[in-house]
Amino acid sequence: MMQDQETPTTSDNQVATRASGRRWNRIDFVLLILCSVLIAGRCMIFESFPRSRRLGTPPANIDIGVAEVTAMTVFASLIVTLAFLWILFRLTAPTIAWRKTSLTVPLFLLALGSGISYMAASNKHAACIEIWNLLSITILGVLLIQLLNAPWKRRFLLCVLAATGVVMAHRCWEQNSHELTEVEKAFLEDPNQALQAQGIVPGTYGAYQYANRVRSRDIRGYFGVSNSTAAFFILSIMATAALLLERIQKKNLNQDWQFLLAGVLLLLIQIVALWLTQSKGGIVSFLAASGFFAIFWFFRKPFQRHWRNVMIVCVVLTIGAVVAVAAHGMVHDRLPTNSMWVRWQYWKASADMIADHWFTGVGPQNFGTHYLQYMDPAAPEEVKDPHCLPISLWSQWGIFGVMAFVWAVIAIAIRLARPFAKIQTENDVDPRPEPSIPNEPKKLWVYGILISVGIMSLRLAVSDLSGCESAAERNSVLLLSFMIPSAIWLAAFVVLLALTRTTGSAANYSLDMVNSHSGLVSLILGCGLLGFLLHNCIDFGFFRPGVAGICFVCIAVAIASRSNQPPDVCIGNHLKFILIALLIGAAAVYHLWMNMTLPVARSQRYMDQALTHPAQALAWLEKATQQNPLDPEPHSLTCEILILDRKEKKKIDLDTLEKAISALQQAIQRNPAQYGFHDQLSKIYLSYFRLKPEFAKLALDSAQQALARNPNDSKLLIYYAELLTFLAPATGQDHAYEQAAQALQKALDNEKAFSEQQKEMYPEHKEPIYRLEPQKIKQAQTLQKLLQTDRTN
Repeated sequence: MMQDQETPTTSDNQVATRASGRRWNRIDFVLLILCSVLIAGRCMIFESFPRSRRLGTPPANIDIGVAEVTAMTVFASLIVTLAFLWILFRLTAPTIAWRKTSLTVPLFLLALGSGISYMAASNKHAACIEIWNLLSITILGVLLIQLLNAPWKRRFLLCVLAATGVVMAHRCWEQNSHELTEVEKAFLEDPNQALQAQGIVPGTYGAYQYANRVRSRDIRGYFGVSNSTAAFFILSIMATAALLLERIQKKNLNQDWQFLLAGVLLLLIQIVALWLTQSKGGIVSFLAASGFFAIFWFFRKPFQRHWRNVMIVCVVLTIGAVVAVAAHGMVHDRLPTNSMWVRWQYWKASADMIADHWFTGVGPQNFGTHYLQYMDPAAPEEVKDPHCLPISLWSQWGIFGVMAFVWAVIAIAIRLARPFAKIQTENDVDPRPEPSIPNEPKKLWVYGILISVGIMSLRLAVSDLSGCESAAERNSVLLLSFMIPSAIWLAAFVVLLALTRTTGSAANYSLDMVNSHSGLVSLILGCGLLGFLLHNCIDFGFFRPGVAGICFVCIAVAIASRSNQPPDVCIGNHLKFILIALLIGAAAVYHLWMNMTLPVARSQRYMDQALTHPAQALAWLEKATQQNPLDPEPHSLTCEILILDRKEKKKIDLDTLEKAISALQQAIQRNPAQYGFHDQLSKIYLSYFRLKPEFAKLALDSAQQALARNPNDSKLLIYYAELLTFLAPATGQDHAYEQAAQALQKALDNEKAFSEQQKEMYPEHKEPIYRLEPQKIKQAQTLQKLLQTDRTN
């Protein structure tokens, strides 16, 4: 009897194992719910780096729900913390069931590239935030693959994604039917006033662009541009289609046809919203994804038998397409259509950038400052991204960034294309333990309520409602912008959940059933990812955190659906591996929260305080610099405040001036590639060179530094020519007039090249399109004639 009490029986071990499995399944489901809140909530806000702050006013928001760097760092920290908690909870488990993700090596390469590119970045503050954004989203994909260990969990997450697509469609409808109608009406009534409200000079190319955006009704959903919204819809539509086709194919799902019809309606709503965006690239990419699915499904049997050959053919065709596009661009110095023409100019400049920084890249989120050095003089606009995912990664993250991309694409493609492993028979022996599949909760819709509340709370936390002038206006905003979208999300989620509800017990989840339905889901999502990748070869939606998050959700569901019941790897009693992972995770979590998230949040709050409390502005900015020493913005604002204070008091205070110059020099040290800081410093030296004669030469030197970083800016070239002409006697610089004439000629040539390109792009446009104000061009021509006359005499 004593022996029986001390030694547990086999039955007791099995009961203990099942109890332990249920505990971990509950923990995993809690983590999945938290991930769902972050995934859906992040798609209902617009995340961006802060726009330039203006003195005397708080930061300008594009819309309610605009999240800047504080929210971006918080989201990254939360994701990494959830991944760390998953590892931490597993420490007490006898084994860790690890599923291969095809993302581990790309994550390592991306981390390696981020470290190298960070050291090369000019603006290390922006680079650090972008690095953690992309790394955290990749970690999210790895975590989700571990959490999605049951078919119902994968369907649950697809319902989250599809319901988010319905809310995005509602937002697009709002913009199309109400907001943009009002904007268009105001513009038609008084174009000049509408342009001035946007800070745009009438008659310039910026005014022409704004008019085109008004006429095209740029539907952007919760994102900054319509192309990013279209990229989101490609994936959300394919996720909804996966739920519907699985419902049609499988008999174990809900047989009530009204739910199927409701699901079809939700799918059509998202397709209509995609059409409203009028994103040609997004619509074509969605059609391509649908075509891929039709081809792969119709020829699925021969493709499965010869999947390696199909992969090789696809790689060859991809390389051939890239070579053909590059050859056409090099021969004609353009690509067909106006949109692709300007993209060719982005890519050509990016190629020169990559040639100079092929190993390190210029640093994440640093493309825009370096692009100006390589920009085509005729190019109509400055951009922050080259509008091509592999080029963007290589130019900013270096060689390891593009290697991570190529590895991930190939590994995921092979994982999804490889036929399912044969189902084991009773004679086969598998040394790996077969974990129990968690039962599907009976009332999953209750968790939908929790997610919808979490989404609304998350959006409220990152939104600024200070612009509401009354309680009634605030309540209406809360109702229309927060409560109604959350209610729509919940309703769509419940309908989709009812559509996918199983009619059998957990015993129905046999291995053959899992493999059978997962193949369809993997195929649909894989084709959606192909369409998404195609779209991001001509756009930059992937670098919107919400869009990238949805991309990794689809990757996770597709890969998790391909896994057999037993995990790919079971790690048991490997304390060294577990401790290393734990230490790395703890270090990452600590660094994110203590060295980035909290300091960045405090710094942003202090800068906002400086703008709203001018009397204590310098004290607030000093606190901001202490909290976040890498950020150049507090130093730039300090300079502006000191100069503004000096002008208002009308006092000649050399000490204050030198403090302002020192603050701007500190900003330059933190982002030396930013030409605007050098331009601003040059104008400060010019304004006060009579106080110190050496300021004249410093004004010229700073202007040269600005011009070296933006050599084709016509406005800057004209300013430099005027500076040379004005300060030549004071500086005694040789050949100043000749250099001024050359700068003016280059500015006029650039504007002529721009005008010629615009005529070729828009031959139907009768009036000339100017990039500079016509008055500025005439001023440059007048100065050029004076210099020519002077040199002749």
